[in-house]
Amino acid sequence: MSAFPPLSLIPTRPTAEAVLADLRAQKGNLALALGREAPAQPVVDRADALDALVFFGALVELSALPGAGAHTLALLLLREAQRRAAAAGRPAWLCAVDPSRTLSAPAVAALGVDLARLLVLQPPRERLLRTAARAQRSGVVCATLVDATGESDLGALDGGLRRLSRAAEQGGGAVIIVSSNRARRGLPVPAAARALVERGPEGALHVRFLRHRHGALPRMVVGLPSSA
Repeated sequence: MSAFPPLSLIPTRPTAEAVLADLRAQKGNLALALGREAPAQPVVDRADALDALVFFGALVELSALPGAGAHTLALLLLREAQRRAAAAGRPAWLCAVDPSRTLSAPAVAALGVDLARLLVLQPPRERLLRTAARAQRSGVVCATLVDATGESDLGALDGGLRRLSRAAEQGGGAVIIVSSNRARRGLPVPAAARALVERGPEGALHVRFLRHRHGALPRMVVGLPSSA
């Protein structure tokens, strides 16, 4: 008797075409993407994302590549901070520190930000953080957007970032820093939260938390206002 099984009983290795056909047939039941890790289930709720990123008396860093929508999300956070400050009977002015002078008034207004209560400062880059700290210490600004996307080395700004963090704590305002995801880093930015912002399908903003004061948070999706 032969020691080998009949050829008909030896399992054959499936071809690549057969594997793909099987995956296509099951794609409704599979939580995977070929060649990539399946993304975590997002929380599709703008209110949840705003709650997780509005911190009075602290910094929040939004890191992104150009065009990913970090400025848009930062302006939504400013609007939410203003709403909360006004509801609490606190001063509700907003400030945007825009050294690159690229902030567009129509785009800001389309997001529902009150231009009549938005102070735009355009300092030279070397005075970026000092100007933002002075705005926070004024006592009338409830939230400040700091555009640091032009900075290629955040490590060189460690001292200024710590002074700005103290100013936010003393003034009780919310500070949102928008940085480049390509920037070099030194010490961790003294922020209550750091998030990576990416543009998703249909223009939605995907927020992935890299660090958060309250621990690990799931990825979130922020739908934009219909007028934006």
